[in-house]
Amino acid sequence: MTSPVAHNRKLKDALLDIGGESYELQLEEFSIDPGISDAELTYTYGGSFADEADPEPKLKLNLVSDWRAAGISRFLWQHRGETVDWQIDLHQNTPGEHVRWNGQLQVKPPATGGKVRDVDRMEVELTCLDVPEISFPSG
Repeated sequence: MTSPVAHNRKLKDALLDIGGESYELQLEEFSIDPGISDAELTYTYGGSFADEADPEPKLKLNLVSDWRAAGISRFLWQHRGETVDWQIDLHQNTPGEHVRWNGQLQVKPPATGGKVRDVDRMEVELTCLDVPEISFPSG
């Protein structure tokens, strides 16, 4: 009997859209946290009950800064506080493995600055207004 080979895929292609603009050329790293916590148990002398935690989903991005007219840095600063649609497509060029997350988020500009001669980068954690939807466009 042969044992199955573990399937793995390197993160090589991701499309990032925020507010209708594409920013994958600035994207170095992302994580989508559904923000779903365990229920908090409360114990009484008569038993116990669970108080479900409200989800606090986040989209975390590490980006190369881009301050040009259509750049992500300018977009985040000019649209701070606004609610916009977002979407990330992962493995979109791999048949049967394309996965998409989308939802709405509140725009927040990141802190800026850094050391002289370093690449201008930024990290930002954006609050999603709902738990991100997931779909599999290629089946």
